[in-house]
Amino acid sequence: MCGVVNTLQNLAQNHEVVFSLAFGRKMRLNGNKYPVGLCSGSFAKYSDYTHEGSPNNEVSGNNLNGENNGASSDHSDPEISTINEAASFMSRFVEERNWNQYHVNPRNLCLALVGEVGEVIELFILSDHEGFSKERLGEELSDCLAYLVRLASCCNVQLTAALLHYFP
Repeated sequence: MCGVVNTLQNLAQNHEVVFSLAFGRKMRLNGNKYPVGLCSGSFAKYSDYTHEGSPNNEVSGNNLNGENNGASSDHSDPEISTINEAASFMSRFVEERNWNQYHVNPRNLCLALVGEVGEVIELFILSDHEGFSKERLGEELSDCLAYLVRLASCCNVQLTAALLHYFP
């Protein structure tokens, strides 16, 4: 896990992505894609959560029940600058949506992480032809980190302590 975190950070630095800002932005976007009131307890893909009047499946800071869905109505991004903050944010995000039932199996989290790594690789494959934005790379790296911190939590790995041990 530590090697993956290190690689994510190196990719972000090498491509001038401010990881803490990218992660906060991506988590706000995920809050919009997965509103609490519409997706609680469901494992459906975000495209299944449509909301009349919400282009591209994005909703405002409140879900259909008037509850805050984790996205700020002023569209500000949460400030997430440490692994522990990312893990805490993801824990709350999953708990609010009643997704713990899907995030307790290391196998499922590993498969999701590999899928996200594949999306990062796809960006580099396509970059030879089309290029890619730092914003898009930040989003995909953030997705990887989100699954990685959930995997660490599921396996009772103190990721920050492990990083400090392997990269003193």
